[in-house]
Amino acid sequence: MSSQVTTLRFTAKCSPSQHRCLDEILAISCEMYNALLESWKGTYAWWREHNPGAGQFPADRNLSRYHLFKMFTLVRNEDPRWAAVDTRVGRGVICRFDRTVKSFYKRCSKEGTKPGYPRFKPRHRWRSIEIVGARASMLVSPGPGGRWWRLRVKGVPAARFCDRNGRLAAAVAGGKVVELRVVRTPLRVELHVVVGHDADTTVVSAPLNPVGIDKGLSTRMALSDGRYVPARTIDNQVVRRYQRRLARAQR
Repeated sequence: MSSQVTTLRFTAKCSPSQHRCLDEILAISCEMYNALLESWKGTYAWWREHNPGAGQFPADRNLSRYHLFKMFTLVRNEDPRWAAVDTRVGRGVICRFDRTVKSFYKRCSKEGTKPGYPRFKPRHRWRSIEIVGARASMLVSPGPGGRWWRLRVKGVPAARFCDRNGRLAAAVAGGKVVELRVVRTPLRVELHVVVGHDADTTVVSAPLNPVGIDKGLSTRMALSDGRYVPARTIDNQVVRRYQRRLARAQR
């Protein structure tokens, strides 16, 4: 058994007040990401200034995401904006910063390359909220006869969305919700539900009478057992009849 991940995308409906709340969360998320990036760059600049002859930046200077999680707990106690939002929202920002740093070091490991530092994010380019470690209880299903699902996360707008073909209900019943993402596109607000499930990877048995097929020019198909499928002939009379009808048609 191997684990697979499926991402389901839904169009979310938000009221004007919910849009304003979404703007506030995106603003503090972008601010936190830029602060983490500035702290990381400042640590490297300080180390390079005090160790001019050293070669590689020591790995112990880089804080892991779990150390950043602990620091974020202290930030939530001091900042009322983060205290009003679920902890998983801030951890999503930290995970995104951690992926950025790892991607930078991966580019540095390639010979003959000199990658630039990751860029700071302006406010208008931060368009997603990542909720890591999500649970299925954060997605409230509609009651009998209802059609609208609800997103229930502390501090995040309770956007409603419709599961028209029952994909979400089937995925949640047979898998586990791994992550939720609220993404603002130029046209709408979307909710991405990442579901992990186990898939059976057993090898399918070979057919009893395998037949090979090859497409040709003189014949339409040639089979490995010696049979041939003749090519299809075009009825030119029908083509000419339709062409004459088209020529007499009025614009």
